[in-house]
Amino acid sequence: MSLGIFNGVRGDSEFMLLCLFSLYISYISWKVVVKLYLIASITSVLFICVLSLLGILPVGTPGSFQFGFINSNVIGFIITMIIIEIIVLSWKRVTACKLFLYAGVALIIYKLFNDSTSFIGLIILGIIYILFTFLETNKTFIVFLKVIALLLPILGTFLSLWLAKSYGKTSFSLKINDILSMRPQIWNFFLNAFPPKILSQSIQIITDGPQTFVGGGAFDGGYIEGLIYHGWFSFLLIIFALEYVIVKLFQHNNYELISCFIALLIIAFTEGTSFNGFQSFMIPMAFASLYSDYQ
Repeated sequence: MSLGIFNGVRGDSEFMLLCLFSLYISYISWKVVVKLYLIASITSVLFICVLSLLGILPVGTPGSFQFGFINSNVIGFIITMIIIEIIVLSWKRVTACKLFLYAGVALIIYKLFNDSTSFIGLIILGIIYILFTFLETNKTFIVFLKVIALLLPILGTFLSLWLAKSYGKTSFSLKINDILSMRPQIWNFFLNAFPPKILSQSIQIITDGPQTFVGGGAFDGGYIEGLIYHGWFSFLLIIFALEYVIVKLFQHNNYELISCFIALLIIAFTEGTSFNGFQSFMIPMAFASLYSDYQ
């Protein structure tokens, strides 16, 4: 909490609000937290989409549907969160109808919003969801899932840094850059222009003029974005909180949240929205586990 207030004084208001909000939800059941995020997600999508259909906000650009949001990936991720939240809240009730609707929404996210990362995250969550129907009591499966969940935050961080530092050095790095929609190139630019500091730093994005940023100022990827903005100390605390809450969730056999976290940690590799406490409950829940016995 002290770190959050200190960062807030230094200008990192997002981290301060994250700490305060996490303290608040540490006294609330995790299911209530997920329900609150679900209500907020549905309300925001409906409200902004209505404004776009009324012409107050733009529907989109040629080849891209944004429905009033800043880009198609944002609405794609929020709809992904709605599906994840519904699945988590109704985890024990696996039906063919639910899986059919789930697959249909995942396909819409991929085709309509061109959000391949959220699509992959949903597919992975769907696979884990189905496997749990048959393997919930299989110790080998549970151990395998635990190893994957604990490795993802560390691997995501190291892989992001490695791709950023190695961009342009080999033809392989250029191919990866194409696959990841220029993200390694953008990461390389931000990593060199704004090396991570011990504490947070303020970055003013320049979108036009002679000093235009690579990618027009677009900066996405939860791990490397979190490190550069929040600094080593706060970012490592985030990683520690994620590892800590994953261990606690396994201790309490909370497989619905574990599966959800795995999907969000994968999405976070290329999308910063997974680490955004206003759009995803993952980081607030991780921090809440540091305050109390959050299950």
